Amino acid sequence: MYLRAGAVDAKLVESPVDFTANGQFFAGLGMHGTLFQKPEWHLKLGPIANATYYSNWTSRPGNIAPTGTGVSSISVKDHYSFNVGFGFQWTPIELLTIYGGPFYNYETAKLETAGAFRGIPLSGSNNINADKSFGSRLGIRIPVKDQFSINFEAQMKDYFGAGGWLTFNF
Repeated sequence: MYLRAGAVDAKLVESPVDFTANGQFFAGLGMHGTLFQKPEWHLKLGPIANATYYSNWTSRPGNIAPTGTGVSSISVKDHYSFNVGFGFQWTPIELLTIYGGPFYNYETAKLETAGAFRGIPLSGSNNINADKSFGSRLGIRIPVKDQFSINFEAQMKDYFGAGGWLTFNF
């Protein structure tokens, strides 16, 4: 089992909406299980599951419609994601673990917009969900000391995402 917490920033693809100045908190809880293990190959196979909560985001002021007409802010609220899947973990050498596998993804959030058109205030709200339900991940874990490791992971769902983090094992 594991807990993850950190800060994340984002920029919408092919859009002037920029969240990068507003890195926000996220937290996750997950588990990796072992159903099959082949010690001589340094290979493990088993289920994976995790849930992540993202705090609310708002775009930076003035970066969407500099003329003052149209959408002036976009907020993402109530953002959650859940993944379940089957993964592998392979440790070809003691200082490197490679892991990955396919997963089912459910992601939802509320998108709120605010702005004005010809001086009339406008606002709207919609629920948004991920277009694709399946994805894949590939990552590496490099032990640094007995209880510390460095991790890098890439995922492909509706979009490509990657990140890195430090892990403390207890």
